[in-house]
Amino acid sequence: MKKENKKLSPEELFAFSDEMHMMIQSGISALESITLMLEESHNAQEKDLLKQMQDSIYDKGSFAAAVKDTGVFPEYYNYMIEIGEQTGKTDEVLQTLAN
Repeated sequence: MKKENKKLSPEELFAFSDEMHMMIQSGISALESITLMLEESHNAQEKDLLKQMQDSIYDKGSFAAAVKDTGVFPEYYNYMIEIGEQTGKTDEVLQTLAN
């Protein structure tokens, strides 16, 4: 069941995109990246969001689906991540989104 979360701020989108870009570019999978971020988080809302994403990746096997399922990312962001995943260029898309 999807929990409604508030949309991420531009600063939060930047921080998430930048951190995910660095990890994925380094060869770390999206699931491992989310797991690492979850382990390092000290913010309850952030932990909830990352846990929701982790569960979605386990269930659906897709980072794009996890991003969309949270309901906190803008529609354009969801679309861009989906394209990145389909083309194997998720790291490049994340870098573009961070910029």
